[in-house]
Amino acid sequence: DASAFVWENDRTVKRYFISSTGTILLQDQQLVQQRQGIKLSAVSKEAILNTVWSASVGYDTTHVKKAATQVYTTSGALIQDFNEPYLNMNRKVHDAALEFKTTINDFNFNYGVRMDSYKSFGNQLSPRLAASYSYSDSGVVKLIYGRAFRAGTERSPQGRRRPRCCLP
Repeated sequence: DASAFVWENDRTVKRYFISSTGTILLQDQQLVQQRQGIKLSAVSKEAILNTVWSASVGYDTTHVKKAATQVYTTSGALIQDFNEPYLNMNRKVHDAALEFKTTINDFNFNYGVRMDSYKSFGNQLSPRLAASYSYSDSGVVKLIYGRAFRAGTERSPQGRRRPRCCLP
């Protein structure tokens, strides 16, 4: 199976805040980003040793086309107009995943791994293991272990938020 996507997100966030001098100000932040990617996946047609599997590989790119902030007084006078540091940021991610599901009587076992490769973060491995037992038609006990990686966003590439505004 193959799938592809392309989208563009244009959003503006408006918020009021109080500067260090006690003045109420309006801040407009606009972010326009374009994202595209492709994913190839395969799923086993039938179980072998009570186990089915799925595998996928993908490639995803993000480009920040616009990242700007304007700060106004409540009367509408422009105080600041600047581009954010993540303007023109590009991110490319390669990913691969392999997952298995084994069923033995009333027990189900799911296990797998996903690997993401980022230029800025390196390779990140995310394992997953789950076991469930159906003790009745309406009751299930589950045990789940997983570890995942979440990359920073365009606003906080290292996972830290920047200050709300740079005014004194």
